[in-house]
Amino acid sequence: MIQSVIKNIILLFLMFPLVLQLPLEAKKTPRLPKTYKKWLEEEVVYIITPREKNAFKQLETDKQRNLFIEEFWRQRDPVPSSPQNEFREEHYRRIEYANKWFGRGLPKPGWMTNRGRIYILLGEPITRQTHYDTRIYPIELWFCQGGKGLEPFFYVLFFKRKGAGEYEIYSPLRDGPNALCVETSDMPSEAARMQSARDRFFTGKRQEAEIGGFAYETLYSISQDLAQASLSLIPGASRTHPVGSDRLLGNIEVHPQRKVDDEYAYEFLKTIAVVEVNYSVHYIGNKNTVKIFCDEKGVFFVHYAVQPEALSLEGYEDKYYSQFKTSGRVTDIEGRTIFQFSKSYPMEFTKKDIKAAKARPMNIQDSFPLVPGYYRFNLLLENVVSKEFTSFETDVFIPEIPESPQMSPLLLAYRTSEVQEPLRRAFQSREIRIYPSPDNQFSANETLFIYFQAYALGDGLKDEGGISYDIFRGEEKISTRAKKIKDYLNKMDFVEKFSLEKFEPGRYTMKVSLLDKNRKEILSEREEFFILSIPFPRAWTYSKKMPSSSDAVYSYLLGAQLLNRGEIEKALEKLQEAYLADKDSPDFVFAYSQALLILKEYEKIKEILIPFLERPIENYNLYAILGNAFQELEEYEQAISLYQKFISHEGASFRMLNAIGQCFHELGNMEEALRAWGKSLEIKPDQPEIKEKIKAIKMKDK
Repeated sequence: MIQSVIKNIILLFLMFPLVLQLPLEAKKTPRLPKTYKKWLEEEVVYIITPREKNAFKQLETDKQRNLFIEEFWRQRDPVPSSPQNEFREEHYRRIEYANKWFGRGLPKPGWMTNRGRIYILLGEPITRQTHYDTRIYPIELWFCQGGKGLEPFFYVLFFKRKGAGEYEIYSPLRDGPNALCVETSDMPSEAARMQSARDRFFTGKRQEAEIGGFAYETLYSISQDLAQASLSLIPGASRTHPVGSDRLLGNIEVHPQRKVDDEYAYEFLKTIAVVEVNYSVHYIGNKNTVKIFCDEKGVFFVHYAVQPEALSLEGYEDKYYSQFKTSGRVTDIEGRTIFQFSKSYPMEFTKKDIKAAKARPMNIQDSFPLVPGYYRFNLLLENVVSKEFTSFETDVFIPEIPESPQMSPLLLAYRTSEVQEPLRRAFQSREIRIYPSPDNQFSANETLFIYFQAYALGDGLKDEGGISYDIFRGEEKISTRAKKIKDYLNKMDFVEKFSLEKFEPGRYTMKVSLLDKNRKEILSEREEFFILSIPFPRAWTYSKKMPSSSDAVYSYLLGAQLLNRGEIEKALEKLQEAYLADKDSPDFVFAYSQALLILKEYEKIKEILIPFLERPIENYNLYAILGNAFQELEEYEQAISLYQKFISHEGASFRMLNAIGQCFHELGNMEEALRAWGKSLEIKPDQPEIKEKIKAIKMKDK
């Protein structure tokens, strides 16, 4: 089990691109005729990708441009078999609407305004509120439904700064609630100061009013939706983390561009008039969720689920196949890669099962441990068979184990099951496995399960504290339930369920509060969810088994992450744990020896690595590390032998050749030193230090 897990992990020094962008060949740009200039700079300016724009500018004749424009719209046609291009018709309708309604009283057409641009990008919002209260500046609040690459539902808020000029797009991070109110617009934005990473994870009893103060209270008295949007444009998102709203606004701007595979533009430019293009990759949308939970050992795990919009299968001899591959990457706030992985999910269906498989979406789930810190998590999911791919990214915060009571975010699920084996899966606690709905959508005939964790409760709270569950529709509380903490067998993992039969379709908010012995609220968490009137098929879940919490593989993974963070002493402790648990694991030995090398524990490196020279080695970096230890201990002949073994398997690199040259130099063998350094300069000519060493040897010989 350990080796199968490690085999799928790619750690240390490797990078992967989420989207490969090949630059178009630079050519002299012909001058565009007026008609095509208008098409490029007005009609499609918000939806054309940089690659498409670059290609179009390099076309030389009107015939080529007309063919390109035809192909441009064909790539966006949602129903190619129909005589109309629904996307193109809708796009020009939006432009016409924007020019009619959003340019009034302004010295520019409606399509150039902020409201016009967002309308063209997103279309008609679900609802549109206009506020002209004397306490605030003019405001328009749009509630929109998302699509591929966007949140399921979100707000866009427009306001007239200082009450004059064009409507601007509001940013909770940049502007904050104060900018919306007449009496507070000159005050600095509290939201712009950003809360600590701890507050972003543990919102606890922090009230929204603490962030926006008087301005928030003013907005709340006018409209609850307006107050919520002033702190976060994403319903249900952490109000202490406004960065997600700015990311949403950025995603809106590129939303239409992400929906098209613009590889055709590169092919079109190469073949000029060829319109039919064979694709190598196709982007598909997805639903996803990411949550952070702690295991019984006190290690926090990132749990994620990704549900692609489409499942493509290929058949052969009454069997159907698909193979998915996930590539994940975690970076810290400085952009350093802390952890990354790659896993494969081969799937096979019989002809009997294929109909059921195609009728339901697929949900791939996984989890991995992560050391405390604030990170960016990217995931790429590829369908290797069909060449389809999807991706998402999100911020994650891993806290230290708290010393005072804290709550995790809420996880809403449509099903749970008891755990009957010690092996780990995603979204699984010690006693129960949870099946989340990635978009928090449920049908009225389902049961809603609420899962969360509470930490450091203490005996007093465990004996006398309570938990309340409140469901809101808008501002109205429509359901409430209270339970004592002592009624739960597990005092860290909490699960409660609600039947949705009596709830009408719509948008709701679940609030869970931790109460003290006097039933006073200590902490609370909220999560929005949606009830649909029509039942829909649930995805079939694919989740690989992982070792139990006590397995040494987790010490290895955490130690490698700490090594990448530069926390060498902590890394050494974890990596030593893994090594002592399994001294025959090449991966454990390699990571442990890396930490020892940084700490200059050369004799210890020899002690643990020399035994590996007597067996077949798959990780040839062991030769390099051991060679480095021998070199530092001035055992140059042994070092040279190991470096040469590394080169025989991995090929020559200038660094390895430089090390060999230095060893020969220390041994007095200048001829071999010159030979090694000469080969190094062939690989990388720009090495002044090596050139100086060669020059010094040659001068001495004269």
